[in-house]
Amino acid sequence: MSSPPRPLRILIQTSCYCVIDGVTSTIRKIESHLLQSDPLCEICILTTCSGDLRNVDKYLESIPLELHTEVVKRRSIIFVEALKLPVMEIYEYQLGLRLNVSARNAIKKFNPSIIHSTVPDLLNLDLLTYAHTTQTRYIATFHSDYILYMDYYEASWIKIILENYMRHTYSFTPELYVPTEYYRRLLRSPDYNLKECVEVKMWGRPVDLRKFNREHRSEEWRKKMGFNIDDVVVCYCGRLVVEKNPERYIQVMEKLKGRDNNNNNVKGLVIGDGPYLKIIQERLEEDYVKCTGWLGQPELSVAYASSDIFLFPSGCETFGNVTLEACASGLPVIVEGGCSEHLVENNGYAITKQEEYYMRTLEIIEDKELRKRMAENSVEVSKQFDMETVCDKMVKIYENAKPPKNDAPDNIFNFPWGRDAHPWALVGVEVVFWILCTSWVQLTKLYEYSKRTPVLNVVVVLILRLFGLLQFGVNRLMSKKKEKEGGGGGSGGGGMTERVGGMLGLAFCKFLARKPVQPKVT
Repeated sequence: MSSPPRPLRILIQTSCYCVIDGVTSTIRKIESHLLQSDPLCEICILTTCSGDLRNVDKYLESIPLELHTEVVKRRSIIFVEALKLPVMEIYEYQLGLRLNVSARNAIKKFNPSIIHSTVPDLLNLDLLTYAHTTQTRYIATFHSDYILYMDYYEASWIKIILENYMRHTYSFTPELYVPTEYYRRLLRSPDYNLKECVEVKMWGRPVDLRKFNREHRSEEWRKKMGFNIDDVVVCYCGRLVVEKNPERYIQVMEKLKGRDNNNNNVKGLVIGDGPYLKIIQERLEEDYVKCTGWLGQPELSVAYASSDIFLFPSGCETFGNVTLEACASGLPVIVEGGCSEHLVENNGYAITKQEEYYMRTLEIIEDKELRKRMAENSVEVSKQFDMETVCDKMVKIYENAKPPKNDAPDNIFNFPWGRDAHPWALVGVEVVFWILCTSWVQLTKLYEYSKRTPVLNVVVVLILRLFGLLQFGVNRLMSKKKEKEGGGGGSGGGGMTERVGGMLGLAFCKFLARKPVQPKVT
């Protein structure tokens, strides 16, 4: 007679649980659903101390008050050592470094039946080793395209390290779940080349249709914000950072303001915070575009539903949680094609040319019947991602999960001595990465100073040439090796000197040649 299935004890690893963003919002939806639907389920969060620690219990917002006392007994959190990232400092983003003795003992005490990784950081490798040793089932979900983010912060020099590191990590992962078919194709393409490393599958993102719906529309709230009953409110919701492309929203609103003065019934609403908030306030008058900062519940739901159009030109969305919330709230959506097009089904426009943002926005503003029809279609789109349906799919994924691969000796994408997930050879790369992160500002200042100091400039140029020669030599070695093997090999092939030396050589070379970080205007 078979024994009954073991109750779910889920360890969810994420870098910045206390920072409110799309990743942590998705995790909280999984938490609240499972803790309510399964009275035996226990969840433990493994994360860093980044962000506002008052957000630790934010998952309770979706759980009825009478259940709080019982639910909190089945949910815990473990904090680990972290490395502060030199980009996006305003949000205090950090990466988990490693499992120290205290964290390891806490995990053993929790005794997870499933480990769910949401970010392939340095800590992830220790978790893979732990899961392999204990034969704990393991899955990974893909939430953020960190490699793409580097292009927005003048840090593309580090992409080669991140690409190799990501392939190595996922070569030990049984299954990787991505939110859209667009990203499934992208990660399997030659640009990322994960199809040789891991089985890439699909899992969407949930929306709470009780929180986000058209019933929350409030004329009283609109009046409080200074919107008239006939105004068409164009809403943006999200982090006001360069990779979300708020510059395009500003440009559209500036054009709408400057068109025929007889049609002045357009207003803007910006929900969120970040470096671009000051730019928006400087370029768009307060009585024209209202900036609310971050909104909590229930005001966020009211703000969505009390708008008329959702304009979100971000080109780096892995899914688009805010777009889905806007759909549920009954708004026509105007979003970037590719990464957000899966949420557009006769309910708005997926833009492929930047100049179309203004024309499509104006079209919906001026056609009331079109706006009404698209609003109804948006609600229908959102029903495909109902929280209960999507989270139940995750439960099925947990039930069918497998332990990490024993090793990946034949996989060209893992490190040469990488028969386990965290080989000692990789520690050298991590140390250099740590030095770069902790010395980012000083190294940038040194490079700027060297341009004004002839002697120091000569030294920097010589170092640049040295690493350039190293990279040239590495490329020649790799080319000869591929020729001998009859082609193939990919970006992860070669020996220790070739791969690690090449990665570090090219990274240092590009670092020394990099430009000072400036806000990128798309």
